[in-house]
Amino acid sequence: MKDQRIAVVGAGAAGLTAAQELKKRGYQHTTVFEKEEAVGGKVSTYFLDGKPYELGAIWATTDYRTVHALSDELAVPRFAAQPLAMMTAQGKITDLLTFILKEYGFSSLARDSLHFWTLGLRHSRIKKPGFSGYPPDFFLSLDELARKYRFGALAYAMAPTMSACGYGYYEQAPALYWMKLMVLLFTFALRSGGLRGQLRSFDNGFQSLWQEVAKGLDVRTGSPVTSMKRSARGTAAAKIELTVNGGTHVFDKIIVTVPLETAHEFMDLSVMERTLFGKIRTLQYVVTVVDADSEAHVAFTRNIKRSIPCARICWKSAFASKKCICKRFGAISPMWLGRISKTAITTSSSPCRAIEARITPAAS
Repeated sequence: MKDQRIAVVGAGAAGLTAAQELKKRGYQHTTVFEKEEAVGGKVSTYFLDGKPYELGAIWATTDYRTVHALSDELAVPRFAAQPLAMMTAQGKITDLLTFILKEYGFSSLARDSLHFWTLGLRHSRIKKPGFSGYPPDFFLSLDELARKYRFGALAYAMAPTMSACGYGYYEQAPALYWMKLMVLLFTFALRSGGLRGQLRSFDNGFQSLWQEVAKGLDVRTGSPVTSMKRSARGTAAAKIELTVNGGTHVFDKIIVTVPLETAHEFMDLSVMERTLFGKIRTLQYVVTVVDADSEAHVAFTRNIKRSIPCARICWKSAFASKKCICKRFGAISPMWLGRISKTAITTSSSPCRAIEARITPAAS
């Protein structure tokens, strides 16, 4: 069995993890095909002026034991990241808690937190993986659920965090995603006495972890799979024929880790597979990287809609990197987010794409 030829389509976290595990178990003929020129998939780090900016994963808490064990195994350096910070319209940097307390008030947030936790505690399994078996209300947008169960201030205060972490639009993404994120963060913060000192990121960006994983595997980047044919299905003689860059490769097994809604582009899907995969819906998520003087960020938010074709803007200040030193917060982690005004709510998108903008005081 271990002499089987196995193909893995996609060199993101899932594909590389699968290939690495197969290698550890003694499978010596595993090939990973990745259509892009770099590995990592949605875990992508963009470098601007030598500084890393995360377009996918931002940081990991100390609870991410598997990630940290993999980092230790491959000697990928990490550093202690700071909790999220916010920049006000006056250019002042403050911590997330202080920002939202001033913006929404303690009484409103306390009241809404009670409403939220009352709703969440009715479904204690919310802490566990998976999205099935929940009531229909949990699949409303966050905006709709918050209004229905009266925790609008809390939801709106945390919406930029949700958007920056890749969960999508406040008024479009299913509320269950946000609820799971909030339960995870709050539970961890309460157990650990806050997030400060509990977050980790990587010296050379999150993508560097997967680049190290790929070094020990047969990974072929720039190799899109354009066709897949399955023969003698369900029999011992079953084979899988892949067309990659015009060439043909034959395998015994295949692991598909690309977004399943794109699988029809190369797979000979059965009717059931096509129906199931066709139910997947995605939203675009765009990460905006801005190189701006803090005095000019208001001008940036005022002009950004004219230069970038996005309907909404969520401020994610790109001055933040571990090489940027703030007197109050020390080394700042690779991504910050913040909200400039109540009219600048959120941007979203995928695949990871950076839009660069250089703003100076003179430009304002």
